[in-house]
Amino acid sequence: MMPFQVCILPYTLSEIFAQASRSRRISRGEYERLLLALMQNSLSEDERSSIKRLLYAVRRRRIKVEGSPHFLLSISDLAS
Repeated sequence: MMPFQVCILPYTLSEIFAQASRSRRISRGEYERLLLALMQNSLSEDERSSIKRLLYAVRRRRIKVEGSPHFLLSISDLAS
């Protein structure tokens, strides 16, 4: 079985970050892709830091995940 890889290009990450900063919202799909991307070892330290800031803002309810009022995964949920 081949490992699943998520492709988040740097411009996509910066677009998600900018859009979330303006609207205070991200889609459920964007949220899940951010979690999966964080689990990859191929991210730069800046990319990893940006993703962690976005996920922290979601946990603190500063950014809302659209389409999932009670659905919030954590990295530990994905690992199990």
